Amino acid sequence: MIGWVIYDEAGYKRNKWFANELRDRLGSDCRLIISEYLDFGVDGGFFFKYMGEKMKLPAYVVQRCIYPVLSDTLETAGVRVFNSARVCRVCNDKRATLLLASSLGINCPKTVFADRAFKPKFEDFPCVLKAAGGHGGSQVIMVNSNEEYLKSAEDFDSRDILFQQIVDPGRDKRVYLLGGKVLACVERHSHRDFRSNFSLGGSAEPADVSDAELRAVRLINGELKPDFVGVDFIYKDGVPLLNEVEDIVGTRMLYELTDIDAVGEYAKYIKGII
Repeated sequence: MIGWVIYDEAGYKRNKWFANELRDRLGSDCRLIISEYLDFGVDGGFFFKYMGEKMKLPAYVVQRCIYPVLSDTLETAGVRVFNSARVCRVCNDKRATLLLASSLGINCPKTVFADRAFKPKFEDFPCVLKAAGGHGGSQVIMVNSNEEYLKSAEDFDSRDILFQQIVDPGRDKRVYLLGGKVLACVERHSHRDFRSNFSLGGSAEPADVSDAELRAVRLINGELKPDFVGVDFIYKDGVPLLNEVEDIVGTRMLYELTDIDAVGEYAKYIKGII
């Protein structure tokens, strides 16, 4: 059964081991695709070309790049995509994630939506300024005044931004969700940065999932039905608040902190569906 594992070039360079291992575990008919060399669209039907060569439509795709229209096109053509196009659209926009969570009654941090063209005033300084599509702690900064915000916003790659209230600094928790079941949970800390991302030098350790966190995870799973994601919580006075849902969730922490073979578990899950 033909399958593709899709990465963009930068993502593949960062995650080469995971990408190649996942492809190999899925079998000899699975091919690694770099999105920058893939052409696709409609022309009396759907077409896909890779490096100029026409491609036979795969039965399934593991989408590991942020390219919602590619996921939409594949799904419309009848391809099973892991994670779905809806997961890609919602989880790669922090605003859409928070809107969905709030509609489900999940506690979220106080957030004001903005962009570089529409700049509402924000009174609760200091606060955290984020790009709506940022990942791994990138384009996340602390700002202390409206003037500082106006200057900082111009330096963001994205025009889509948001303000967020200050919460308990340097602490968050990630719940890894695979096929609707909790695979693992890791709590992250930083004593030198308000961001606790492992990739930015924070520490991490395995953790339990509280009842409140599990309720939120189940609500997100019931609505989005993701295949493999990380559900991230931050804390305000110790109370968990949904921060984001990571679509292309990394597994480095799992391999460093646990005996879980994340790529093997993901491959087994995919094979059980296709």
